[in-house]
Amino acid sequence: MQKFKSTQRSALKSKQDNEGVRVVKKGKGKPKSKLPPEREKKSSVFEQVKGIVIQLSVRWVYDNWSLIHDKASVCADVLMEILK
Repeated sequence: MQKFKSTQRSALKSKQDNEGVRVVKKGKGKPKSKLPPEREKKSSVFEQVKGIVIQLSVRWVYDNWSLIHDKASVCADVLMEILK
């Protein structure tokens, strides 16, 4: 019991120890840098191509919706016949 009492810290003492302590995070590791110009150019070209492909695919689906709907309904009918 004596040892337990000696290891206890008063609430006031622990509060005083924690007051005013600042934790400063030191920057360790590699600094973050921007992409090299070549890489940045490649990624921007990729984004442009991706945007064009998405636009074309959405436009194709919009133009051919009736064909897609007919084919999907036929596939659903065939699947329902198989499951019966």
